[in-house]
Amino acid sequence: MPITFFSAVQATATVLSAAILMITITTHRNKNLRYYYLFCVVALCMSIGGFLEVTAVSTEAVQFAYKIDWLGLPFVGLSLFLFGQEFSGVKPKAPWLKYILWAVSLFACGSVLLFPDITVIYKSIELAADAIPPHGISTSGIFYYPVFAINVFFGLYGIIQLLRATKATSTKDRLIHTAVFSSLIILPLTGVVLGLTVLKSAYDPVPPLIGMSAFIIGIYLIGFEKISRTTVSRSDIVLEMNAGFVLLEGNRISDINPRARELVKEFADILPNTLVDSLKDIPAGIFDGTGDHVTLYPLSELTDDELNSLSPDIPLSLRVSRSFLPNGQNRRLCVILTDDSEDYLTNEKLRRAARTDSLTKMFNRGAFFEIAGRGFSLMRRRHSDGCAMMLDLDFFKNVNDAYGHRTGDTVLSMVSDTIKGSIRSIDTCGRYGGEEFAVWLPGCRLIGAMIIAEDIRKKVSELKFNDDRNFNITVSIGVADMGDSVSLTEILHRADKALYEAKRSGRNKALPFEKDERSRNI
Repeated sequence: MPITFFSAVQATATVLSAAILMITITTHRNKNLRYYYLFCVVALCMSIGGFLEVTAVSTEAVQFAYKIDWLGLPFVGLSLFLFGQEFSGVKPKAPWLKYILWAVSLFACGSVLLFPDITVIYKSIELAADAIPPHGISTSGIFYYPVFAINVFFGLYGIIQLLRATKATSTKDRLIHTAVFSSLIILPLTGVVLGLTVLKSAYDPVPPLIGMSAFIIGIYLIGFEKISRTTVSRSDIVLEMNAGFVLLEGNRISDINPRARELVKEFADILPNTLVDSLKDIPAGIFDGTGDHVTLYPLSELTDDELNSLSPDIPLSLRVSRSFLPNGQNRRLCVILTDDSEDYLTNEKLRRAARTDSLTKMFNRGAFFEIAGRGFSLMRRRHSDGCAMMLDLDFFKNVNDAYGHRTGDTVLSMVSDTIKGSIRSIDTCGRYGGEEFAVWLPGCRLIGAMIIAEDIRKKVSELKFNDDRNFNITVSIGVADMGDSVSLTEILHRADKALYEAKRSGRNKALPFEKDERSRNI
């Protein structure tokens, strides 16, 4: 093989690498392809270094060619690794890894380019002047193979990401995508085989073939992915928008932006062309059109303290907008996701405020009837037990008259805390009105309800209220079981009759309701 053939191969690879780099940067500038540009620069340096090697006439010229070659060679794995992550749109799970790769690549490059006397990469570089073509003969240093292995490993990882990141929906387009990015493996591997067999290490064809791979990928990005206007527009609008963007073609996610990955944790690691059916626990309502809002965080299950301590950075709820885009015979579903957590949180706080008595922090009368009424109906359907309790503070008007309404509010607050601390977590209590309280105890028999009532009565009588002088307060309680009651209102009416009897018979008592309308002290 004449020397002109090898020179022509290297020169062609150099021209192709330079041309595709200039075309993509000048006419198709896109910040989301910056690591493809890095790969082109790497391929260009390797091609120039290879050209200088096959045209060298002295050992110094070969050593200079190696320096140019190593401006690119240590960065092959790094550029492909970062290009794969960038093109697929998946955020790295270990973002610090790229800094380690940069450090390794810069170390290898600096060792050859700036400090050739430090023989950690090459122990020696000489010219085989009598060979055809003339080429360099080198002796590997201690770090040559580790650097080579790191490049191969992370380069293959990046190529796999590139192969998986197709946005194509047709079989033909997917095959083209696979063939183009497979060239990153096939062409260099072909060069290695040729170098070890046909050429017998007299000439290294890998650098020009990497340059040709960069050219093929560039043509594909321009021709098939249309990165000129469409991608720049998508970069400016879709990728940078504050709303999540998901595009479905059939049952496949063909496009997704970073904001959607942030808002919905199930989207964090998915790649374009992922089947929706393969996603686990995806929040209902995003794709199925069941509503304009999707709840990601169940606020109703939180306590007031937990609700107020929520971080504003946690997505709680999404507003979902869906529209269909024409696409030939198929229709694309475009989904826009907007974080409306602030409204959702505000609405939950307003809902609780509307259902809660501001002084006692119990349910107000309306909320109590709603929640306890559902519990009563459930117990009735299950033929289970249940009891209601009515409580009224004795001579509470005297407290307001003697100590003022501020002290009266303190009394109501402390008594309500005592009631809440004495009942079970499944029970429901509410402020019925004024100084009256109501309690619903599902699954509780009369004897158990009377034990709870007596416990509340005793604790309330032991409360101490400090004003100008200490004073105590007592409570009268009426208790009724479900019996043949047909509604919550009826069982509360019976408990109220028992309460009236407790008041009439001396107060500071807990009495059960009896059908013959006679009560007994317990």
